[in-house]
Amino acid sequence: MTLSDRVAVMNAGRFEQVGSPADVYERPKTPFVRDFLGQTIQLPGQLWIRPEDLIVNHRNGGAAEGNSVDGVIETLLFVGERFEARIKLGTGDALLLPLSRSGGFATGEAVRLTWLSERAQRWPD
Repeated sequence: MTLSDRVAVMNAGRFEQVGSPADVYERPKTPFVRDFLGQTIQLPGQLWIRPEDLIVNHRNGGAAEGNSVDGVIETLLFVGERFEARIKLGTGDALLLPLSRSGGFATGEAVRLTWLSERAQRWPD
């Protein structure tokens, strides 16, 4: 996608979406395009977001508000340049997210995931 100014995503011989690489990736028009072009994570409330758009912070008390959800780091796997963290949300769902090695995170730690509202999309599935 780095060499293109327009891309087309096809499914079963028909165009699902045509546009700039950034537009197709950041604003997919169908669940097929959303899932075809990279990992997405489903959050409570039928919100879908790319993992790189989630901000993981140490939880320092208070209830989650607005565009946020609380969780606990269940496992932290060192993979070289980063950690892969399995985070269990209060809803019981679990997410696998990349975390910076310099973030000071630990297994069992309570964290808060936040995001900008324009980075998440609502999907009925």
